[in-house]
Amino acid sequence: MRFFPTIIIFTIYLISGLKIVNQYEKHAVFTLWKYTTILEPGLRFVWPFFQSTNRIDLNKNIDELSVELNSLNLPSEVITKLLSEAKKSNNSQRDYSESVRKD
Repeated sequence: MRFFPTIIIFTIYLISGLKIVNQYEKHAVFTLWKYTTILEPGLRFVWPFFQSTNRIDLNKNIDELSVELNSLNLPSEVITKLLSEAKKSNNSQRDYSESVRKD
């Protein structure tokens, strides 16, 4: 019984670190204000108070997305990888919408 409040606080701490990354999104993770990694879609965990995330929407226009990525101070390799993924997803959406219009 003595440890019950501690267990509750620790559980709340862990639950607050869960992040849901939607499809066509990525999250840039910063650990103590330095870029660490990119989170892929799904249910992910980040350490609260030590890590923060910035949502990157890959459905945006490529020009808007490149400005947003440059403002986050991400490494150039990561920026080019994210831009190429955004181009692929935008092209596949256009192909799908064109095929739907033809039917």
